[in-house]
Order: sequence, then C-alpha cells, then structure tokens
Amino acid sequence: QLLPEHSSGGLIVITDGVINIPDINTLDTLLNHLRTKTTCLSFLQVSSSYHPHTGLGYCPNNELMEFMSLATSGAYLPRAPEIEPSEPYLYEMNIYHEAFLAWSFRKCLEGVKL
Repeated sequence: QLLPEHSSGGLIVITDGVINIPDINTLDTLLNHLRTKTTCLSFLQVSSSYHPHTGLGYCPNNELMEFMSLATSGAYLPRAPEIEPSEPYLYEMNIYHEAFLAWSFRKCLEGVKL
C-alpha cells in the first residue's frame, strides 16, 4: 500500500468501449478486488456509438462499463465533453474533475450527469 491511510485509489480507462470479459467469475473476482481495496474504476469512452457498417463486428459494451464504474464508485463518461475556458481562469471544478477526482455518495446511485 503506497497510498495514505484515508484515501482511495482510482483507475481511469480511456477506451473505445470494446471489452472482452472471459467469464462471469473473472468479472466477479475483479469487482471484489476493486471494492475490497476501495479502488474506483472509471471509463472515458472516446469513440462514437456503434454503426452497423463499420467497426469490423466490434461493438462497444456501454452497459458493462457503466455497471463496473457504478459498482466501484467510479465514473462513466460515454463521450469526452468539451471544456469552455473561462477568462480569467477561475479555480472551478470542471466535469473531468468532478467525475474522476471527487467522491460522492450520489455518484454511486446516479452516475455522472453530462
């Protein structure tokens, strides 16, 4: 353990959404390890939605990414929202700060609102 005593780790996965889980036991073991170590798993999806004539048969698994992020108190962003720069720069939290760095009980229930 390299983290301080009262902290939690986090993993941010930047992906196109194509995920392969071998079986349900592997997924269950992974989620148990992440929840036991209080590690938040977050996903940022950087591809567009599924189109039937593109992608060579690979389609993103949005529901799995959303389930895994909510189960570990992480965040799921289905797209990368743009940030409007402010003049002069104010120290306000943007959507990425709130999603990946802030922890809240509401995030577990509702997810991140875009």
